[in-house]
Formats: sequence, structure tokens, C-alpha cells
Amino acid sequence: AAATMAQDKSELHRVFVVGCNRQRLTKIMEIVKEMETCEADEADIIRTTAAGVGTDAITIDIEYLPCVARMDSYENEDGDNVRYLAALVYQDGTSLTQFFDDEDVRETLSGAILVGYEWHSGDESQIANYFAANNLPHIEVELVPPNHGFETLQDEMSHFKSLDPRVKEEHLSNHVMGPGKMARRVIDMGDHVREEKLEIIRNLKKANAAVSSDLAVNAEHGPIQEAEEQPQVERRIPDPNKTRYACRKCRFMLLDEDDLRDDHVKNLHSFNKRNYQKLKPTAACQSIFCSDSV
Repeated sequence: AAATMAQDKSELHRVFVVGCNRQRLTKIMEIVKEMETCEADEADIIRTTAAGVGTDAITIDIEYLPCVARMDSYENEDGDNVRYLAALVYQDGTSLTQFFDDEDVRETLSGAILVGYEWHSGDESQIANYFAANNLPHIEVELVPPNHGFETLQDEMSHFKSLDPRVKEEHLSNHVMGPGKMARRVIDMGDHVREEKLEIIRNLKKANAAVSSDLAVNAEHGPIQEAEEQPQVERRIPDPNKTRYACRKCRFMLLDEDDLRDDHVKNLHSFNKRNYQKLKPTAACQSIFCSDSV
């Protein structure tokens, strides 16, 4: 067991947790920590076995980066209220460039989830645009949606506040509404990123195993013989004494009249629409068709 653990490898990936209210975001992150502690044993089992091949196991660890966004709005020419991202900072108020400027850290930034009940539908595109502007278009941004039966997050929060204290506490402990729900979705986002990275590792290991297998076969039986070259068909030179046809661009002679089909009937169609009622064609068909041998 000790030898197996010594060969375990670890990868760290980071997920932004973005809220509009610093105090509520802090509460959500506290619940996330409690849930991580309770689920630690189960998570360890999942992490160390999902990508393991033999005794070579990969552990995917997730670090959550709490951030605070400030959304603002303005009235456009049509009188509509347009929301936009005014600022996005780390929870302690420092700039996110501390994560963007370090290349090693940039590679670990894998996702972002918008938590809290202040968000509006469509705000996730503002956050996605922010990351894209910082050359991080690969970051997947998810907005926690309202529960079934509620049109907006604000409607859900109004209902939650009006609940009986006992029912409210039940919803909190079951993580189906309020900050408990938001914390649950943060954990789910982390699991999603973890499984996505593990799948990449699995596929890479399968590809490497296939290459190793091919190399072993070649070493035992010798390299696979290349397919025999197909005999080249000698090109027939167009007869200069006959009507020849050349490429319109480079004027290279391609074929002569012996290379054409002899079953094409010329003057069969007229392409002058103004005279389409007349029997005699006024614009003879000039198309030519190559024979099957060409």
C-alpha cells in the first residue's frame, strides 16, 4: 500500500466562485468547506481510483477562488435597462491579475460558477466575456438557475425568506434552497471539472497504451511493410494536329478531341431566357464532356 501511494500523482485545478454580495459569498464558502470535510473520504476514493491504471493513480484536487462581482446598468437608446460587469475582484479586494499573470496558475483555471440570488439571466455571458478578454476563453461559466417553479432567482429567494423557520432550516440542511443550495452547486461544479480532467487523462493513457502496443508488435515482428506502389499510368500527350483543350489559367494542354465523349448532343439547350418560347435555340450549348478513360 505504501508503494502504491508513493506513485500517486496529483493535479491541481481551480474554479472561480463568483458572487455579487461579499458577505453572502463568505457564508456560501463556509458551507462549501463544511461539505468538503464531510465528503472528504468519499471524494478521496473517487479521485484516487477514477484515473488509476495499475498502481499509477492520478489525484485531481480542486481549489475554489471566491470572487466578488459588481454589476451595473444603463439605459440604452430604446429605453431598455442593460446590465454590464463593472468590476470583478478577488474576495479580499485584490485584482485577479495575480492569477492571470502567472502562467503556471493560468493553466489550472478551469471553470467559474455564479452563486447567490442577485444574478440575472444572461449575466453569465458578461463573466465569460471578461475571461475571454483576458485570453481565457476556455473557462466554462455556469450560472446557478432558479429551482423549478420559479422564473428568477429573486423569486426563489423571496419564497425562501417567507418560509417557516423549521422548513427553511430543512431546505438549508438538504442544500435545496438558500446558501446551502449554492454551496451544493459549487461542489457539483468542482466534481464536473474533476471528472472532465480525469477523462482527458484516461483518453491520453489509452492512446499511449495503444502506441506502446504497436511499438511492441513492430519490435517482435518487424515494421509493417509499406503497401506496394501502384503502377503509374502513362499520360497520353494531346495530338497537336487535332483540336486541343488547355487550362484557362496556365494554358497547359490537357486533352484533345479524342478524349471527349461522343454521345453528347450539342445545341440541345438554349440559355437565352428571353427567347425560351422559340423552338430554335439562340445560344448553343458549348459544354464538352471528357470520356470515362480520362
